[in-house]
Amino acid sequence: MSRALGGGLTEFDYLVLSDDRTRQGALRFLNDNMEPLSNLAPPIPRLVDLSYLRKLTMRFENDPAGVEEEARDLAGIAGSLGGARPKANVVGDGHLWIAKFTSAKDTKPVERVEVATLKLATLCGLRASHARLELIDSDSPIALIRRFDRRGRTRIPYMSARTALDWKSDENGFYSDIAELIRQISSKPAEDLHELWRRIVFTILVSNTDDHLKNHGFVYAGNDQWRLSPAFDINPSPSRHRILETGIIQGGAFDASLDIAIEACEFFDLVSSEARQQANSIATTIAENWKEALRAEGATVVDVKNYTAAFEHADAEKALSLTW
Repeated sequence: MSRALGGGLTEFDYLVLSDDRTRQGALRFLNDNMEPLSNLAPPIPRLVDLSYLRKLTMRFENDPAGVEEEARDLAGIAGSLGGARPKANVVGDGHLWIAKFTSAKDTKPVERVEVATLKLATLCGLRASHARLELIDSDSPIALIRRFDRRGRTRIPYMSARTALDWKSDENGFYSDIAELIRQISSKPAEDLHELWRRIVFTILVSNTDDHLKNHGFVYAGNDQWRLSPAFDINPSPSRHRILETGIIQGGAFDASLDIAIEACEFFDLVSSEARQQANSIATTIAENWKEALRAEGATVVDVKNYTAAFEHADAEKALSLTW
């Protein structure tokens, strides 16, 4: 946006000038005539434009100072999407999608693994965002994540857990705080509490390193109540440092620990036997399917080997051996 609209933009400028059509949730900024304040409104690209968009993002990533027209198009089609990786909004098959592009800086098949992991989450019984891979046979595939804050042209109010908690601290938050929030605002608190706990276990077992408060959220369910949104932005990392960005229990450690998750199950309205059974079921599904899930998205033998540590580790073994 800085490149497209010039320097000196204020926080308010960034807020109101993003494309109104693709804003997150139902948030809008209109003038007195009820017209969008944004002046970044190129046509929303279609799925058939993905190859062109990929070239556009690559050109801008390689030379952001030398592609002024591309900058304006990208600023419009990316809208208010956050994160450091190149993205765009696209329309197709009756839905609005987030397209995530391979970065020139990537050393791992990030898009392939994210799509595979979201499908694996669904296989484990979690409510995960619908995802698929485009240009799968290329060396720069594109992950498509279907926007869950749209039903046709209807905008569904959405807020991140960070917003819902009014979290202003620079320090990381805790799942137990999200659980307390669910008790206050959810239309189906028991279902959402159990779902959130299962997501903690899944995050631990796949070594997700992107579970901060902005990557959890709520969609509006009517009557001043909300539901936990589908899971998104789950990115396994084969790192020896197993740390969560969102701690499990307020005031506790941020270790990606199955033991802590099971000990905390009562905060999510689960008894220990239920928790142990569910953790074992999730671990079994992951163990039996993760390699094939990655291969189905075009991951090579070397890719699978490089990601092994993310899926096969001490906590995974512990979950597989649980009894109840």
